[in-house]
Amino acid sequence: MNVRRRLLAAVAAAVLAGAVAGTASAGRLSWSSQNLRMTWSAMTFIASEELGIMWSCPVTLEGSFHARTMVKTVNALIGYITRAAIAPAPVCTGGQATVLSETLPWHFRYAAFTGTLPNITTTTLNIVGESIFFDFPAFGIRCLYRSTAAEPIRLRFAREAGGTISSVTNEGRYPTTSGFPCPPMAGGGTTSNVTVLGAATRVTLTLI
Repeated sequence: MNVRRRLLAAVAAAVLAGAVAGTASAGRLSWSSQNLRMTWSAMTFIASEELGIMWSCPVTLEGSFHARTMVKTVNALIGYITRAAIAPAPVCTGGQATVLSETLPWHFRYAAFTGTLPNITTTTLNIVGESIFFDFPAFGIRCLYRSTAAEPIRLRFAREAGGTISSVTNEGRYPTTSGFPCPPMAGGGTTSNVTVLGAATRVTLTLI
């Protein structure tokens, strides 16, 4: 009987050790590339659906992480958005938008993940400092919007079972620094293609 108890105790200890090791091994995120490009065919922001104040335009964001491997620490500065490009007015709807380029680079900060470790389904990164002028010709106003630590722009990266990032969803509330009559803006939930910077290779995310 004592031998059986010792055997069961040993098995239980091994299972517990394996669970602890599995949790520990999933403590960091590893990206396949330190540099990435995100391209939206039509990034959308909504100021007021009732008044028809909506803006949609092709957008490209490029950035880099400090390292390919990062710890899941909320609000940790993990990299920068170094380039932002918005298509000209003729291919946009709702007005023109202009990046305030002198505010670059913008901060890339870790926010959260969803799913059960080690199988996560999404990872959210925040952009702090993103600054864009929006022109609303129908209302004759020009407004500056700037994301902050309290109200960041959220990029939710969807992860496939094999680790490939399938899309990025633009979310979050865009506070205006221009005051009345400029309305607050919110991300419209559009999605982006994510690739390695300078290539068509898709970015992957694994836990280590």
